[in-house]
Amino acid sequence: MIYLYEVKKMETKGYVDIHSHILWGLDDGAKTREEMIAMLTAAFEDGARALCLTPHYEPESFDYDTETLRARFAEAQSYAAEHLEGLSLFLGNEISYRHDSVEGLRRGKCLGLSSGRYVLVDFFDLSEYAQMKKGLESFLCAGYLPVVAHVERYSFMRGRLREVAELSREGVLFQINSQSLMQPDRISASRKMAEKLLSRGLADLVASDAHDTLVRNPRLSECRAYVAGRFGEEYAEMLFNTNPQTVLDNKNIQI
Repeated sequence: MIYLYEVKKMETKGYVDIHSHILWGLDDGAKTREEMIAMLTAAFEDGARALCLTPHYEPESFDYDTETLRARFAEAQSYAAEHLEGLSLFLGNEISYRHDSVEGLRRGKCLGLSSGRYVLVDFFDLSEYAQMKKGLESFLCAGYLPVVAHVERYSFMRGRLREVAELSREGVLFQINSQSLMQPDRISASRKMAEKLLSRGLADLVASDAHDTLVRNPRLSECRAYVAGRFGEEYAEMLFNTNPQTVLDNKNIQI
């Protein structure tokens, strides 16, 4: 969605991360319970106060059932309740788009963010824009609100800011990875795309897409400070706090 905003100072109450691979042993994120705990702790100590745990839903690559998913989530909740007071956890999936994704949601095979109508979806980089548009429209027509994961990473979307704006007007949300903005190579394709989306107000959320505690870590505070300094505190508040919390509350994002 497209935002018009004025820059003014706002206080931060801890950030909200709607995209992470912290649940252990399900996908290419945390491999062990200990690594899951380390990631939860790192996020909390960095300032996270709400996390949506979103393992990949990609049956051809990651084989786990709903019972295992909920059991691992219960482990994370139990640890957070005992050791990380003030951290709220939510469950969802990062859904790799396929022709039957909407049916999978309806049948409970995969989950929206916080089990609501916002759906975190990614696409194969070999896809084309027409395939993405068709897929996103299938979610919208079914009553879901798609959130495109790490949009800056898709090579087929670079140079298509007009199309991003068009999809935004239709109700699609766009999420950027903090890692893309924080990489030292300022001329990398993904960083340049992320910067362009932010400069035009076309990004809706920034998330960690955390997979470990080192390279793809769950810490967002540095990125939030960078965005606030470059694009304004109010926009940063929207990207890291207001919008992600609204998504997890399953409410309408106000423009």
